[in-house]
Amino acid sequence: MDIKYTPAATGTSSALIRNIVNCGLLAFDNDALDYALFPRNLRTPENESTIYNYRIERMRKRLENPRWRYILAMTDSDDGDGHAKVVGYAGWLAPLQEKKHQHEEGSSPAGDEEGLSKVAENLPQGMEIEVYKHVMDIIENTKKEVLGKGESKVWYLASLAVDPAFKGRSIASNLVKWGLDQADKDQVPAYLESTPAAVGVYERLGFESVKKVRVLKGNEDHILAVMIRKPKVTTET
Repeated sequence: MDIKYTPAATGTSSALIRNIVNCGLLAFDNDALDYALFPRNLRTPENESTIYNYRIERMRKRLENPRWRYILAMTDSDDGDGHAKVVGYAGWLAPLQEKKHQHEEGSSPAGDEEGLSKVAENLPQGMEIEVYKHVMDIIENTKKEVLGKGESKVWYLASLAVDPAFKGRSIASNLVKWGLDQADKDQVPAYLESTPAAVGVYERLGFESVKKVRVLKGNEDHILAVMIRKPKVTTET
């Protein structure tokens, strides 16, 4: 079964958005962070629907924002809605592009109104809100600490998911390479946070670990490695 890679476009259909979200649910089914954000003791039939709709709306808003670039790995098999099945995706946040004359006019940078933590902020019943805020504070403050004034001048891999049934087919590496090509083209670094299990994959793609952070209170085992990959120098011929 062939895997095709295609960017998700503005105006992506509701059916395809559901397909993307469903892939993420499969990929993070046993993820400690997902369990902390959506603890099973808070999950009721009513909350399940609310949480799912929250994930759908969050994805829709990201796909509508020009800074978010989602690359999809898809098969030609039917997902049940008559569409090719999404078996992996990477969510990249592109570098911030400043508007012309923004400083003279006092306007804000293009896309600055929608950072990582400002998407679909109608947080759902069934989510541990304080855990969410704690995690986002650590992620965003660490990004500022590590990158400084260059915080918005990176290609940031915010999300990477692969359907477990399709692991071992280099899907994750290919999704990451797409963003690295963009970073090399723009001559800016790529940045991400990685679980310990994925560090080796990113190292093979040229990333280096620069810091480790604990994002979950009371869980000393859940450590994320902050990683940066410098752009490859391009030479004019």
